[in-house]
Amino acid sequence: MKIKSFLALVALMSLSSCIHFAMTHLSESDREWITWRQQYPHALLISDKDPLDTLVVKYPYASITDKYNPFYSPLYYFEIGSKHVFEAEEFYKIEFYKADSLLIDGFFGICATLKKPSPCFSLTFGKWRTVGDRNEEDLLKRLYVPLKLNSFEVNGRVLDDCIIAGKEELETYHPNEDVSDQPNLFVISKKYGLVYLRYDNGLSYSIDFSTFDSDNP
Repeated sequence: MKIKSFLALVALMSLSSCIHFAMTHLSESDREWITWRQQYPHALLISDKDPLDTLVVKYPYASITDKYNPFYSPLYYFEIGSKHVFEAEEFYKIEFYKADSLLIDGFFGICATLKKPSPCFSLTFGKWRTVGDRNEEDLLKRLYVPLKLNSFEVNGRVLDDCIIAGKEELETYHPNEDVSDQPNLFVISKKYGLVYLRYDNGLSYSIDFSTFDSDNP
């Protein structure tokens, strides 16, 4: 009897740990930032200086942590008074290949934060990471930048669903880190993923739309 009572108590404690006192959710529109890559797991970026200089962009996996998978979240945390808070989040991995060799990689994510009225985004890429609030000490919260859509023209096509992350939105993992070999401007489209990047020396790469257009004649 004592053993059964103990097991019941353990089960009750485990169940209580799954109760969220606050929770956010991603809308269908928010999830479109991630779900497109199921159809297009890779793309091609072409240099503005040499059409033979290309980067293959791969999106090997993605994760959506929301009501579809509520038991894991890197943004799950405890607030004052041990109140459990769950903030819905989604991300996909980005890998750059050149001549079949991995050149650089990172992650792009969207989060529905509890204390902000609209979703935020984060980007970790090579030696860079986004920074929404430079005074925030919590790294996970520091990463997220309010999501603002911009128009961006690439290869003669104007995209109205872009996030632009430049030096103002980025910081290095370590102070005074050499980033001369790293791109420092990223443009990510809701529909096409990473469509443009630029280096400090002016070299840039733009997306080749032919992969997408071939499936949408």
